[in-house]
Amino acid sequence: MGRAFLPIAWLQAIQNLPQTPGLDKAFDLKARLLSDGSLTLDDLRGNFGKTGFDGRGQYVPGAAPRLAVDFHADQLDLDPFFAASPSPKTDGRTAFKPDVGDETSLLPADLALDLSVAIDAARYRDQVISRIGFKAHADEGAVVIDEAAANLPGASDLSFKGQLKGSRAVPKLEGEMAASSSNLRALLGWLGIEPIAASDGPQEVLNRFSVSAHVAVDPTMLALDDLALVLDASRISGRLALSGLDGRLGLAADLELDRLDLDDYLGPAPADAPPFSLKSMAEMANEGLKQIAPYDLDLKLKARRLTIMGQILRDISLGAQTLNAGDQKAAFTIESLDLKGPAESSLGLSGGFRTGDGVPVVDGLIRLASPDPAALLAQLKAGGADISALELIADLGPVAIEGRITGPLADTEMDMTARLAGGRMTLRGKPGPLGLAPDGPIDLALGFDHPSHRALAERFHLPAYATGDALPVHLEMRLGGLLSAADFVGEGRLLGGQLEFSGHVSRGFSTDRLIDVTLRARHPALGAFLRQLIPDHQPPARDLGDVLLALKARHSGDEGLAINLQPSHLGQTTLAGSLHIKPQEKRPFWQVDLELGDVVAADFGGAKGAGAPSSKSPMEWSHVPFDASALAHLDGRFQIRAKSLRHGAVLLTKPAFDGRLQDAVLTIESIDAGLFGGHFLATGQVDATAMPAIAIDFNGQSLAMAEVMQSLFGYQTLSGRAAIKGSLSAQGASPFDLVSALKGRARLDMADGAIRAFDLPGLISRIQSAKKPADLAGLAQRSFGGGRTAFSHLGADLVADKGMISSDQIRADLAGGGLDGRATLDLAAWALSMKGKVALGAFPKAPAIGFDLGGSLAGPRAAFDTDPLQRWLAGRLVGDVFRRLQLPGKGQLRVPEIVGGPEDGSENINDMDRDQSPDASSSPVPDPSGSASSGPD
Repeated sequence: MGRAFLPIAWLQAIQNLPQTPGLDKAFDLKARLLSDGSLTLDDLRGNFGKTGFDGRGQYVPGAAPRLAVDFHADQLDLDPFFAASPSPKTDGRTAFKPDVGDETSLLPADLALDLSVAIDAARYRDQVISRIGFKAHADEGAVVIDEAAANLPGASDLSFKGQLKGSRAVPKLEGEMAASSSNLRALLGWLGIEPIAASDGPQEVLNRFSVSAHVAVDPTMLALDDLALVLDASRISGRLALSGLDGRLGLAADLELDRLDLDDYLGPAPADAPPFSLKSMAEMANEGLKQIAPYDLDLKLKARRLTIMGQILRDISLGAQTLNAGDQKAAFTIESLDLKGPAESSLGLSGGFRTGDGVPVVDGLIRLASPDPAALLAQLKAGGADISALELIADLGPVAIEGRITGPLADTEMDMTARLAGGRMTLRGKPGPLGLAPDGPIDLALGFDHPSHRALAERFHLPAYATGDALPVHLEMRLGGLLSAADFVGEGRLLGGQLEFSGHVSRGFSTDRLIDVTLRARHPALGAFLRQLIPDHQPPARDLGDVLLALKARHSGDEGLAINLQPSHLGQTTLAGSLHIKPQEKRPFWQVDLELGDVVAADFGGAKGAGAPSSKSPMEWSHVPFDASALAHLDGRFQIRAKSLRHGAVLLTKPAFDGRLQDAVLTIESIDAGLFGGHFLATGQVDATAMPAIAIDFNGQSLAMAEVMQSLFGYQTLSGRAAIKGSLSAQGASPFDLVSALKGRARLDMADGAIRAFDLPGLISRIQSAKKPADLAGLAQRSFGGGRTAFSHLGADLVADKGMISSDQIRADLAGGGLDGRATLDLAAWALSMKGKVALGAFPKAPAIGFDLGGSLAGPRAAFDTDPLQRWLAGRLVGDVFRRLQLPGKGQLRVPEIVGGPEDGSENINDMDRDQSPDASSSPVPDPSGSASSGPD
């Protein structure tokens, strides 16, 4: 028995041993030593610095030696033993070199070993590890670990059961490991590991953790089988193995993950970080390939749900390997990668990847599908992704792309097929750097086929072109040069016609790109072409000719689209001019300048139900609401000229329109045209901000009234030159509502014309030449049953109110007399009511002839009251006969009182005055020949 008080550091100095931090402490040991064929150390007690320990040990030599050790310590400060030292750099290769020639077992095969170590508390990294326990025994040269356990900081624990076997050259540790923590954040902090989520992530993460696995370790590998890991709400199971611990490291994994939100563990991006983009993703992938270059990987991963950069990926399946390329450019082979992305999109990928200059080099097959690209882009944008290069696909509808890509991602070759917008597209060649570099070569052949132009127009929100028969679309184009300056040429079929185009793209596909296009389009038949553009179009039966459109266009992000229309034609109508669409903050600005030839409106707008009114076709105003939405989508200035414009029987010569559109209000600066042999000028405004409203000031001079009536009503009751000037306005949701709300004033003056309804000069002449009663019989009726009466002037003040145009004073200076009347025109009903009288100028005292004109404007009927005049004529004729008889007693007979003549009997029939008292003899308005026929019905 004995006792020693000696610092271990002194022993090291005496023996010239290496200086080990932490051993410079006082040490004492007391035990009872017994030797009786065995060696027993009993009642062991001692101190090492502040550590108190106790225990016992026994060694029994012999053919079957036995060693038993039981050791206990109350506390142990480990920090002094782990003084800080720099970590060795590694290139993926380990420094461990086992002595492969030593096949000696770890323990003698016949040694019986029992070992028990317990430490109440150990201090490491300023925190306490408690209840450390280790129990083991020997079994045929192997160490069987019955228990190895400890409680760690962060309410954590660690345990292991297994055995250490093998040889001294290749020892092997195998067993069951388990660990858990209810405060992983604290545990990692204790180990000096501080992931981003520890400081920036939500408090719900890095809390709960547990892991269990079957562990197998030797100097060359580490394997975890039956792995079950729980991290917060995530669960991982499978197998994980590290190989090459004695050389090139390798990792083999076969894992399944139920869910993981990486954003919670990676933390938010810095405020000044650039947005996520295709370029940044490619650079990250290239850097990742460099990082795995020193390692061999064999990965099989499955994940039901993974959240990264704000995007949720589902049903992920990955099988991949790395191969040493020899030049430290890792070749990463993806046997298969399948996943479902945001908005039900999906991705499939297989092939090889290796590091390149800034971006990876790829040779693989890709499969991408998105049922709703607009929703996909919206989710990517919400997650902070830069999608500016992809916004063109938003309106494509369901998209499915598959094909092969080879080469560096900034200069790939592709052979792709895409199903998009209901059609099929092919892309072959070099597509350029795809946003990964500012410039690069491009040599791409594109083809597109679609079964229906209508479906395609609806897809891209062009309802104006979604009409007619559903015709196939075919386009093919070749694009070559540099991304910053590429030429293209192509052809195709559209709307039943042929397209040829060529051009140049400058400044790449950036937002300020510049595109120059020369286009030539032909269609064999204008009628068929218009049926594809105008709903219910019914072109004339005659051949309208073909269509040729030739133009040059330039588009830039700053200046918009400028079109120079080369000499072209639509059937017999020639056209040329320019169109410039400039981008603005609210809506685009259109500058239009067109020169047209002879335009026949019926060739272009012959929709069902359209047409000018006639004697057989009364006007029918549509109740279909106006669609003035187009006026709200653009601003602009318009200047349109034509050689002529014919609509039905109305012909405008040299029409010119000047106007401007601002905030859904069209200001008509000028409408100037030759009309009905005269001249017409108008200004006004069309307001589509709410319910459509129109206001117009007009002035027509020297209009041929016969042409006006023939064009509008189908007959020529009036002729002569007319001047009309006035202002009208209306507001309504449909043509019927607009006409029904018309209001305003106008002045009509006509000169040197004629009325084709009666023969007033003929009536006066016949009255003057009448000699006997038979000459007067039916004279007035015959004269007002047809014929023509000239006038020197006809004037009327017109007032419009609620769709009714009226005049209380219509006056005409007729040849042989005068006309006074009033009239009301109901535009909505297309009906006329006019009443008045015609006076005989040669007979001031003769009764005036009353008239009543009414009914549909397509065929009004007239009633003339000639009876008072006929009676007056008869009375005057009888008085004249009496005077000629010179009967006696005329002073007593007083014939004038009976027949109404003068008392002195001096007048004859040719001196008769006129009076008026209209009544009811009727006839229809005569036809233009002036005969007494029934006229139009």
